[in-house]
Amino acid sequence: EPAGYLHIGHAKAAWLSRECANVYEGRMVLRFDDTNPEKCGWEYVEKIKEDLRWLGIDWDSESFTSNYLDEMNDVVKRMIEQGFAYVCQCSKKKISEYRKQKKPCECRQMDIDKGLRLFEELLNGNGNWIIRFKGNMEDENSAMRDPTLFRKINAEHYKQGTRFHLWPTYDFSTVFMDVKEGITHVLRSKEYELRNQLYAEICKAIGKEVPSL
Repeated sequence: EPAGYLHIGHAKAAWLSRECANVYEGRMVLRFDDTNPEKCGWEYVEKIKEDLRWLGIDWDSESFTSNYLDEMNDVVKRMIEQGFAYVCQCSKKKISEYRKQKKPCECRQMDIDKGLRLFEELLNGNGNWIIRFKGNMEDENSAMRDPTLFRKINAEHYKQGTRFHLWPTYDFSTVFMDVKEGITHVLRSKEYELRNQLYAEICKAIGKEVPSL
């Protein structure tokens, strides 16, 4: 994410990715997950590349997640139509409490036509709602309890300007981009272990094969 400078954890991740690509004659993608317009900037993009080169790490291709926002919006719209996602109008406090209680909110049963109307409003910068994945609110894995896929942020993006108002979270953008770029092996640190189940379920919801996690 080009929202800060690299630290030693980033260096470890980049080195492992490069070495795995070398050993298995694969390719390494340098992806800028620039989906928070309030934090991302060109300065960080350039510094990240500069620091990786200083570490002796090169890459085979680079991409910017924000370049695919139109396509991602189309995908999440289909997910709403097919019942895999829904627009939630609840407050942050209510969402948090219900997730702890393993209890679904009323928005989960929202009429699909209404959900699509609210989705269009979000695209136009109106409303202050989120789009959630329809997971399993009773799952012991809290990551599966209807996490946020998209949230509205009205801010100028360093690359896309003010064109977009609806921005994907890491949970959605990572799955979408991995599938888009043909990633076969996803290397993530221990902190993401609980999210592997969610990653796989989102893959299935968009009709794509799950990479090796």
